[in-house]
Amino acid sequence: MQVPAWNGYSNGGGTFGTGLQSWQLGAVTLNSANGVLVQQVVPGSIADRAVLRSGDLIVSVAGSQVGFTGGRLVDLIYEINRRVDANGQVRLTVLDAVSRQLRTKTLSITPQHPSSGAVTGRVFMDRANGWSGNYTLKVELLNVSRPYLSASGGSTYVNAYGPGPFPFSIYANATYVYSADRYRLVASLYDANRQVIAYGTLDRVSPASAPGAVYELRLSATASSFPSNLPSYGSYYPNQNLVIEAFRRYLNREPSVSELQAWLQQLVTNTISLQEMKAEILASPSFYDRVGNNPDQFIRLMIESSNQFIAPLDAIQFWRVRLDQLNGDRLTLAREYV
Repeated sequence: MQVPAWNGYSNGGGTFGTGLQSWQLGAVTLNSANGVLVQQVVPGSIADRAVLRSGDLIVSVAGSQVGFTGGRLVDLIYEINRRVDANGQVRLTVLDAVSRQLRTKTLSITPQHPSSGAVTGRVFMDRANGWSGNYTLKVELLNVSRPYLSASGGSTYVNAYGPGPFPFSIYANATYVYSADRYRLVASLYDANRQVIAYGTLDRVSPASAPGAVYELRLSATASSFPSNLPSYGSYYPNQNLVIEAFRRYLNREPSVSELQAWLQQLVTNTISLQEMKAEILASPSFYDRVGNNPDQFIRLMIESSNQFIAPLDAIQFWRVRLDQLNGDRLTLAREYV
């Protein structure tokens, strides 16, 4: 029996003892009774640098067997997180696809920002709006197809002094970018009180679709930051408080203007339900990163953030067993829970 280890919501993200965040293995894998089969490797990724290849079978991590063993699933990424050393290295025992011999390969988990993921451009301000003074400009790369997924490293801050234009460069981790998804560049202008006073967007197909391209964004007043087909009552948009509350509760932060826009658009057009939105936020890499990509702590935080009380031990045990039954599929689990 083989079950996909990567369902699209996590591609080997993790946190290890040195405090470095958001690493990704960069491999699509299948769990089996013999280990974890490597199906695909992202060029330039951690898996690629460790010379993992399609067809390799990862048998163990630092001596600990992975895949289905003893009637349960031992997750590859969880074991790497547990056993990586202070230098960000961990040994894998791999059955080589070509030689069919067992070999030892070393993963070196270090933050990488591939130049192929660089997005550069300029942000222009409309002088007719009378903006003056010193501002902070945030430019970010967002996944439009799936707003709950983030492009690691996909944002930058620029000091916006004077009329502009203001150059920017974003280095998005290529292993967080999905070729089938659409992306959007978003520029937000903040005043000294951290209030967004101007906003601009530019859709692009993929961060790697046009290497070397220079993109231009133009800022407009925040009044036009939400889609015109969203029904509003004054400055209030239906469901916006529900979105804000979900971000505060599950991600412990405020949604950005663009995140709020994306979720409101889907709620108002009935693309998703409120329950589905909550489930997708709970299943997101951002929520999983809050607990160091630890499935036990994920269950605990899912219960506690949803109910605002300490999670009972029996509830943690029940949902932890259910996560194993679902082979680590956090989205299906979150849908059942909410």
